[in-house]
Amino acid sequence: MKATVKEFATVPNHFSDNDDEVVIYEAVAITEPETELGTAWSSYSATLKKLELNIGDTLTFEAKVIAKKLTKHPVPYKINNPAKIQKEG
Repeated sequence: MKATVKEFATVPNHFSDNDDEVVIYEAVAITEPETELGTAWSSYSATLKKLELNIGDTLTFEAKVIAKKLTKHPVPYKINNPAKIQKEG
C-alpha cells in the first residue's frame, strides 16, 4: 500500500482518560492490484512515531484495511497492522 500523511488528530477513547492519537492519510492506494481508496486513518503507534512523520510524507507498507469510520472525521477506512513501513524520499 501507499499513502500520504494528511494530518494528525485525536479521537476520544471511552476506555481511557486520554484521547487516542491517529494519523489521517490521503491518496491511499493498494498497489497490487492497483486500487485507489482515497482517505484512511490509523493509530499513531510507537512504530510510526519513530519515523518522525510530517504532513506530506508518503509511506509504503503492508497492511489490512477495514471499513471503520473515524469518530468526528469523514474518513471511511482504517489501516490495521501496518508492517514493512518505508518513508519515501
